[in-house]
Amino acid sequence: MDQLLRIPVCWLMIVIIIACSGDLSQQEVIPDPVIPGQSFISASRSLGEISGAENSFMYKLKQLITGTEGVPALTRPTGIVIETSGDVYIVDADKAQILHYHYEENRLTSITAFGNENLISPWGIEIIAGVIYVSDLGRGEIVRFGRNYMFLGALAVDGLVRPGQLKFNATSGRLLIVDTPGHQVLAVDTLGIVQASIGNDSRGKPLLKNPVAVDITPDGRLVILDGLSRRVEFFSPTYQYLDGFGKYDQVPGSFAYPRGLAISSDGLIFISDAAFGNIQIFDQTGILLYFWGQTGMAAGEFMLPVTLVFDNQDNLYVADQYNSRIQIFSYVAQDD
Repeated sequence: MDQLLRIPVCWLMIVIIIACSGDLSQQEVIPDPVIPGQSFISASRSLGEISGAENSFMYKLKQLITGTEGVPALTRPTGIVIETSGDVYIVDADKAQILHYHYEENRLTSITAFGNENLISPWGIEIIAGVIYVSDLGRGEIVRFGRNYMFLGALAVDGLVRPGQLKFNATSGRLLIVDTPGHQVLAVDTLGIVQASIGNDSRGKPLLKNPVAVDITPDGRLVILDGLSRRVEFFSPTYQYLDGFGKYDQVPGSFAYPRGLAISSDGLIFISDAAFGNIQIFDQTGILLYFWGQTGMAAGEFMLPVTLVFDNQDNLYVADQYNSRIQIFSYVAQDD
């Protein structure tokens, strides 16, 4: 790897401790993502949670009597996309809608829900040239909306079984669609025409069994997380297989039920594991650098975390699915 981290001593100690650990259930879980003296990642805030007052009986009764609506809350967030302006769009799978968090000067000014009439079982989301693309498991299509939330129609992609996570590759101009039951990731243009299918090698041998997430490294390689083989697979910008890492186990550094993947600006690989209820950080050779989290409801804990997304400020957004929230962590990219 050309850009290896100069890992601080405290990081190395953590890696050594993790490497020598036994069963995950018997380990001392790191409760706080902040390493003393090296605040490379820290809890920031969350989106979608209902405050105690808003969740009270009297508050809901007042809404019923007055006919007013409270702040929309998330039920089961799955997809996330963040614009350069700071606006956040979140897929709520259970409500079959999209929530648009609008910010002005870093201040949240409005939350708008849309899409209910056109969505059945949405999962992933991406924005390309002002058009909002949403994958719908129930429809088996990619649904599109305009900036004004107007329904623009759906794309029926040839060979697509069930669309999951979406990721736009700005370099190639292609929309990447994760198709888990189809054992492939499709690269399509903005009209839904397939340009490439990633999943088999040149001899037709399957490389992917159940892909669940995809992202792109700073140098343009595709990184695909395969849920069934519990591996991270690397592909060239022209979709040629390179190499990968990962295996099934119950200890950190391995995977049990991996669901989300995101690449930081310095090339580190962040992976959420719904079975562990944590997030693990790897370098591109597969060396575990750090992990945090456990199954729970407190800040820094997770209930079946899925999608991971970085914004352009290196803030990590985590779809904390069954805690009905998006947890946000501030990450400080490490020097080369």
